[in-house]
Amino acid sequence: LQHAGADDLVLIAGKGHETEQIIGAARTHFDDREVARECLSEIAGGELPADAEMPLWKPLRV
Repeated sequence: LQHAGADDLVLIAGKGHETEQIIGAARTHFDDREVARECLSEIAGGELPADAEMPLWKPLRV
């Protein structure tokens, strides 16, 4: 996200609804949405723009 330009599109093809990273028998909390929000907050200088809403995507219904 930090390297994306103003005209770039960033696709985060993450774990969806899952909120854990499982490695062997160990389960660690991990949520792509939380990580993306933290990165975007850092890029914005600590605050997301006023028009930023979560989720930052629209689910596709088929």
